[in-house]
Amino acid sequence: MTPGDVSDALVAAVRDAVAQGELDVVVPQGVVVFAVGSAYESPVALRLGVDPRVIARRVGGVVTGRGFVRVEVGAGALVDGILGDPGYGVTGVPRFRWDEWPRTFENPGFSVRYAYARASWVGRWAS
Repeated sequence: MTPGDVSDALVAAVRDAVAQGELDVVVPQGVVVFAVGSAYESPVALRLGVDPRVIARRVGGVVTGRGFVRVEVGAGALVDGILGDPGYGVTGVPRFRWDEWPRTFENPGFSVRYAYARASWVGRWAS
């Protein structure tokens, strides 16, 4: 499962809860999902101002102490989801080259290069 898959599942859970009268909110187009180890957490219930247990029950997740909806994903499912999506990680990358100068976080080229270098370091450190 990719973060997009989890986001889609959460939106579908909200849509189903609204259709069955459990929630009375405007259904979002997408939701924010954070990777936390081998799980994903989303503040979807906090953002909508609804009971997170309703959404968690529909996606087979749990509610953390902060009110986030947590969805556990096995490492195999995570790897299979990423490998099965040929556009994963590159769908929003523009075809032109961004300049890395000036080296400030206001420059998107520098920010992307910095994030890539940082993620690469984390991967090396984790192994």
